[in-house]
Amino acid sequence: RIEKRHRELGDYMLAEMMKRGAESWTSPDPAMRCAIVTVNVPPLQRMALENWMWKTQKIRIRGGEPSKLRLSTPYYLRKKDIDRYLAAFDQYKKSGA
Repeated sequence: RIEKRHRELGDYMLAEMMKRGAESWTSPDPAMRCAIVTVNVPPLQRMALENWMWKTQKIRIRGGEPSKLRLSTPYYLRKKDIDRYLAAFDQYKKSGA
């Protein structure tokens, strides 16, 4: 049940980020991925996004330079938490920050 929830949340996060133009760095094989989604979102700069997310939204994200995001979807995360992150991501992109 835990693994199933991890996969559902991860698949949802990956699909939503790809709708937003992200390039998947996560395995295309659903059996090979679980509770971590990695995407590349150029030309966004990861550190600028990471700092903005924490300072304005109190959302923690991590990743790699220059524009890779590593998004965790642990068991206790709710779909509405993911939607809150996605709304903040959209807001950041629209602001041109």
